Amino acid sequence: MQDKTDITNLNITELKSKALLYGLHFPGNVSKQSLGELITAFETENKGVLEEVGSAVTEEDDDEEYETASPFGPTRVTRKEVKELKFQALLMLKVRITNLNPEESDSNLVYAGVVSEYFKAARYIPVDRVWYVEQCLVDKLMVDKIQTFINEIDPKTRKPTGNKKPKLVKHYNIEFVS
Repeated sequence: MQDKTDITNLNITELKSKALLYGLHFPGNVSKQSLGELITAFETENKGVLEEVGSAVTEEDDDEEYETASPFGPTRVTRKEVKELKFQALLMLKVRITNLNPEESDSNLVYAGVVSEYFKAARYIPVDRVWYVEQCLVDKLMVDKIQTFINEIDPKTRKPTGNKKPKLVKHYNIEFVS
């Protein structure tokens, strides 16, 4: 545990990150002195409870397990599996994306973002150009749908009834380029 002299040597961003690690709430425009006092008060209250935890990752830790919540109970994921998931999700693919929404025909960029427990990726992707995009973003764009309305057809007469019926269609066409 750090003492008061170490806290006075920290800058404001380090103090804020330390307070966030402790779960302390503070205003965005807090002064360095009041934030230091808040951290010191918290450390003195929880003197026996606080202990330092190492955050270094080594190759021997690849089999360390993490618990993740799922509807069927907790599942165990190792660091090696997390690295593999992250590698697969952030793998760059060469693709050409076409926007199939006629209302967005004048836009030349598409925004895609994915956030998971182990990684996050977000970017603007140019439309109708060959571009390198992360696998997780390509997967997200492949499942995006838009709602359109089509003419309802009478099954007996096979003629339009004049009513519109909603239908989900693909939002983007993705062409994989080699």
